[in-house]
Amino acid sequence: MSIEKPEIDFPGGEPPADLEIKDIWEG
Repeated sequence: MSIEKPEIDFPGGEPPADLEIKDIWEG
């Protein structure tokens, strides 16, 4: 589980989890 680099967990490109992570970082 790499929150800092979700790209490693999902090398596909645009993982849905990435959106959730951005929401958490923004607020």
